[in-house]
Amino acid sequence: MIVLDASIVGPWTAQRAGCIFHGDSDVAIGWERDGEIVGGLIFTNYMPAKSIWLHVALEGGANRQLAAIAVDYPFMQLGVQQLITCADSGNANAMRLNRRFGFSEFGRVNNAAPDGDLVFFSMNREGYQAVVKKYGYPDGRR
Repeated sequence: MIVLDASIVGPWTAQRAGCIFHGDSDVAIGWERDGEIVGGLIFTNYMPAKSIWLHVALEGGANRQLAAIAVDYPFMQLGVQQLITCADSGNANAMRLNRRFGFSEFGRVNNAAPDGDLVFFSMNREGYQAVVKKYGYPDGRR
């Protein structure tokens, strides 16, 4: 079930993703299972019609509906051209997840993350369309 209470989802996600949640400007969307949050998204640094940053935290694996929301919200609701995220190169799960969901690596900063390089990924509108085709829309349509 989707959780829109940013005061709960934002801190939960930030703690696990190693980022900062700005309650006055960021958007946080979560996923709940059996009354517990198991996934969270933080959208931050919004540049209208241009780009937005995404931070993700998951416990128990990826969820197709949360993945669909992660890309649908910025592209369809905000109208951005680029969705940007980053990962620690030493976090194999995060690296694999970013690539699996259609993000392309565009840069890295050596030794800037706890377990390796800080790797930057982005997705453009064409990448968004590929994700929708593969995983469907948040409401379950394909």
